[in-house]
Amino acid sequence: MRHTVRWSVTLIVLLWGITALAQQPVARPADPTILPPEARIYHLVVEDFWQTNCFIIAGKNREAIVIDPGDNLAMGAEKLLVDIATGTSRKATAEELARGDGESVEDPNTGKKLLIYGTWRALGRDAERIAKVLDDNKLKLKYIILTHGHIDHIGAVGFLKKKTGAQLLMHAADTRGADGAKLPPPGGKPVAAYPKDAYTLEGGLPKVDRLLKDGDLVTLDGMVLQVIHTPGHSPGSICLRTNYQGRPLLFSGDTLLYHSLGRTNFRDGSGDQELHYKSIRERLFTLPEETVVLTGHYEMTTIGEEKKNNPFLNPPPIADWLNPPTPGAAP
Repeated sequence: MRHTVRWSVTLIVLLWGITALAQQPVARPADPTILPPEARIYHLVVEDFWQTNCFIIAGKNREAIVIDPGDNLAMGAEKLLVDIATGTSRKATAEELARGDGESVEDPNTGKKLLIYGTWRALGRDAERIAKVLDDNKLKLKYIILTHGHIDHIGAVGFLKKKTGAQLLMHAADTRGADGAKLPPPGGKPVAAYPKDAYTLEGGLPKVDRLLKDGDLVTLDGMVLQVIHTPGHSPGSICLRTNYQGRPLLFSGDTLLYHSLGRTNFRDGSGDQELHYKSIRERLFTLPEETVVLTGHYEMTTIGEEKKNNPFLNPPPIADWLNPPTPGAAP
């Protein structure tokens, strides 16, 4: 499948500059979030996994941030058994898998239901594509930001961190221990945190360098991004808000997609549909309608478009389905 690289958010703004461009700007309080005029946004698509969008933002001095560096993945050889209560995982034996139903197995010692998960192997093709964009444009990667810890958004982290030494940033609620165990609540002894799905990736991933929280500002080379915590798709899902050339931008991860949103029906119970809807309505739909949404998958959109036409958040009345209007009749 043909890969694509889109070189500047200016093109995206032109493509998505629908009705809001005709509106007069509304006076608002001073906003610290901004990308300088010299900034550039590069867009790469990881085709193998639901067309995951990866973005590279470069500042005026070519210092760069990568958001959601996914990679092509292949199924690994091992299977894991995961205790949902504790979050701990271990390698499954052939005997254990034979006793299971393909999705779960009962622990004969404790009687607990353990979920069976496959492992993944990063192939490196997209990691190398991301590195090539950095090299070709003489960009110095300083930060890797994950909007959440799902496997389709993290595959290139290890490669890029080893190559560039960039710091890894994400919300604490989407991190776990090296073996997949849930981390203790804050306030105790510091514990190394890793992206949520890292334990399913062969070889794992480096630990997180900076844990983000709602309202944090990420600053680099004249660029300022604000963290918006939007739990639901995952406990630590975040969006990143900024402004570019007078237009508000939002990197939404899987919280909000074009006429869709990220799923919440995960077997481990980590998704929460009602919380997801609440996050979108209270944290994202309060943003200016002209906000360009750079999504985690597929097409880009705007806040105004999703407020009006997202079928998950604006379902048509059931009567419209049962009694469709007669062609030619008055609405």
